[in-house]
Amino acid sequence: LVAEQSDVLTVSTAADESDLEMQPVESGSDAWGVYHWSKSAGKGFITCFDLPPLAEGEVYQAWFATAEEPVSAGTFSTSEDGGCQYPMQPAGPVDRPTGVGVSREKKDGSDRPTSDWLIFAAFKRE
Repeated sequence: LVAEQSDVLTVSTAADESDLEMQPVESGSDAWGVYHWSKSAGKGFITCFDLPPLAEGEVYQAWFATAEEPVSAGTFSTSEDGGCQYPMQPAGPVDRPTGVGVSREKKDGSDRPTSDWLIFAAFKRE
């Protein structure tokens, strides 16, 4: 927990910290989030709001979308109100991500998203 908060603080205080709002994918959903990252720190984290409750045996899973295939960035749970602050922890190299998203998965997570995105944001390329 201390290491996760350290990552959040590192990104939040970086001179090049950037934010990208994550929108709900499902029509009528109140869920949303913000992806915060710092290129110089090489880290990022998600804050989420109003994610729907999980069923027994489920977790949220964060992902980096890429042209090839999604890369898992770890699993997490939320507070009772559907809020989170989750430092992304990529399972491997993330080459030119096209977006960041959150899905609902079985308790141990998965190698690929097995459900639709709950929230998602596409990166803008210059």
